Amino acid sequence: MPTKFFTSPGKFHRGNLHTHSTCSDGMLDPQEVCRRYQAEGYDFIALTDHFVGLF
Repeated sequence: MPTKFFTSPGKFHRGNLHTHSTCSDGMLDPQEVCRRYQAEGYDFIALTDHFVGLF
């Protein structure tokens, strides 16, 4: 039986759990990434930059 998630009562959050910034291989600095997602109506994001340091 299919569930109709978006017709159920309650609050749904819009987010992205995987995005990068210039701290690794992204094209925007972290502040700009946050600003742009907020402007598009996102409730949360997770910056998942790659480790670029030395061991």
